[in-house]
Amino acid sequence: MWRFFARPGSLIGRRALVASALLAVSSQRVAAEEIEPFEAWELVRADPRAILIDVATAPERAEDGVPDLSALGREVTLLAVLIGPGMAVEPAFVPAILSRFVPGHHRLVFICRAGVRSAAAVRAAREVGFADAVSVAGGMTGPDASDGRRGALTGWRAGGLPWRPE
Repeated sequence: MWRFFARPGSLIGRRALVASALLAVSSQRVAAEEIEPFEAWELVRADPRAILIDVATAPERAEDGVPDLSALGREVTLLAVLIGPGMAVEPAFVPAILSRFVPGHHRLVFICRAGVRSAAAVRAAREVGFADAVSVAGGMTGPDASDGRRGALTGWRAGGLPWRPE
């Protein structure tokens, strides 16, 4: 049974409660292409086969940071994906994931700046057998807020999840 030490009714407490309910049905939901940031955190925390892969470019990571999994004793895998016309991923991406991860064994969880690049990575990974690959909704920072700030509305950082500068 899960225990949460957040104030009842607090935002963190509600998110933790929702995450535990989502994890109870994660085997059914993992077929979806996108999961919420807190759900991604819980998946990586609970399943050693789940690998968080940041597919943002180096300049994006320098500006937005990367997820910090050190509290879980884990590390995020950095594997930039360049996207060409028609949202096709660069040809070297698929061999790169196949050389590091095994379809049917590893559960790939992709994240990027706002979720576009990671969605393309999911499609490419699924085409080569990673049937349960997913993208983190909103990426690291989501879309720009009306005042131009990133990370204020949606995504990993807006969800209050740990991150670090790159």
